[in-house]
Amino acid sequence: MKIISIISNLNKGGAEGNFYRLNNYYKEKKYKVKIICLTSPGYYSKLFDNNNLEVYHLNLNRGKLTFNALFKIYQIIKHNSPDVVQTWMYHSDLIGGYLAMIAGVKQIHWNVRHSSLKIGSSKFKTIIIAFLCSISSYFVPTKIFLNSFSSLKFHKKIFYCKRKMQVIFNGIDTNLYKPNNNYKNYLDKFIEKKSFFKIGMVARFDKQKDHLTFLKSIDLIINSYKINNFHFFFIGRNIKNNSILSNFIKDKDLLKYITLIDHQNNIDKIMNSLDLHVLSSSYGDSFPNVLLESMACGTPSISTDIGDAKLIINNNDFLVNKSNANLLCKSIMNCFTMYKDDKKWRVLQNQVRKNVIDKFNLIKMTDSYDQELY
Repeated sequence: MKIISIISNLNKGGAEGNFYRLNNYYKEKKYKVKIICLTSPGYYSKLFDNNNLEVYHLNLNRGKLTFNALFKIYQIIKHNSPDVVQTWMYHSDLIGGYLAMIAGVKQIHWNVRHSSLKIGSSKFKTIIIAFLCSISSYFVPTKIFLNSFSSLKFHKKIFYCKRKMQVIFNGIDTNLYKPNNNYKNYLDKFIEKKSFFKIGMVARFDKQKDHLTFLKSIDLIINSYKINNFHFFFIGRNIKNNSILSNFIKDKDLLKYITLIDHQNNIDKIMNSLDLHVLSSSYGDSFPNVLLESMACGTPSISTDIGDAKLIINNNDFLVNKSNANLLCKSIMNCFTMYKDDKKWRVLQNQVRKNVIDKFNLIKMTDSYDQELY
């Protein structure tokens, strides 16, 4: 089996992580795998290189496509004569899909990772490309894989070809992401004083992640509930020196309660060090991997009702409406009440991990993709 996998970028991210894990699985199955990345090398490029998986980087700037790049993709596909071309996310679906079709590839599989697009928030180019993909979905791909039911529902609304679409949930390695008390104090090195209850959000700075709603809920916790033994961590790309976050924190006099940290690779250590994880996204997240990472480590997560978060968390007490700081504040305080009861908290920790093992483990995901190759 010869496979070419095409993706827009290989930076650290949920879709990219699943792309990496799936292609490693293909290699372990002794399939011949080639990877095409439209942009410059990113976080996963080196990991692919370490695993002896060849990656062709086109080094395109975002939003700029050249004839030479298109011709190179076509040449790679034509020269390798793959049995299957798999493309990930709108840009790659559109570009890679058409070039694979022109090159005569019979099996073209799209991967769609958005749960919604929002006019005024989503990039206009992305909306246009999604519209072009919708039209093309009837004659370019043979199969379309989505990672959530919310994504399936949305793409039906924008007239993607229904008969080609199916859901394959993301999967996580529960042998890597697991409870480990050795990491309990991992985040203490970032703060001056140890805290009793550590709460964090692992997400790049992006409008769709809605960090400000989380910040507003923190302000309510500190000033309304007069809590002073909590500490909050914001961790991700473009977080540490972020002026928007820093100015809010300074204006609300929250400096001693909040720590901003750059992107970290050891997410399993971070999740084991947190007592509670929060995701405050307001749109766009189809199937938030970070919830799986948290819960697999036995760390409960509160999430806004975004994408398939409700299905992942499987507990309405840990789900809140989007962009509602008051409800998020109350949910965090309810968790803290539960946290003070050791027995209840241990039961909860076991439950959240079991939910991931039962429904969203890596083997289920890779087996599902493997079955669809034939």
